[in-house]
Amino acid sequence: MTLVLAILSFGVASAQSSSDEQNDKSVEPFAEIDIMPTFQGQSVEHFCYWVMTNVKYPKKALKQGAEGMVLVSFVIYPDGKMRDYEVVQSPAEVLSDAVIDVLEKANKLKDGWKPGEVDGKPVKVSFTIPVNFALASVVA
Repeated sequence: MTLVLAILSFGVASAQSSSDEQNDKSVEPFAEIDIMPTFQGQSVEHFCYWVMTNVKYPKKALKQGAEGMVLVSFVIYPDGKMRDYEVVQSPAEVLSDAVIDVLEKANKLKDGWKPGEVDGKPVKVSFTIPVNFALASVVA
């Protein structure tokens, strides 16, 4: 059996100015974000690739035969940290946990996220990304 793991990026959902309370989970949409957040100086697509290369298919999920797409949303705050994780869809909790673990790992990186900006001010930006876990049989 081989393991196939794929990830794609969905676009920005919304943003909120940095003057809002850090623990305020509401994210009001802006018409336009002047500067998009970057991860390690690159686009969100790079972050998706980083997640794909760092997420591990849990042994428990392999034993259970669990596979499918985990859809997770998060907010990049003006301090460059991700918060407000929400698993929107998941075939198994063990897969959701694996994705959240990788997001937490990204938060510990020194060169992680640089926040987005509107009118020269850092803003909260919300993203939703899918992480697809798939088991594929290999014909001998």
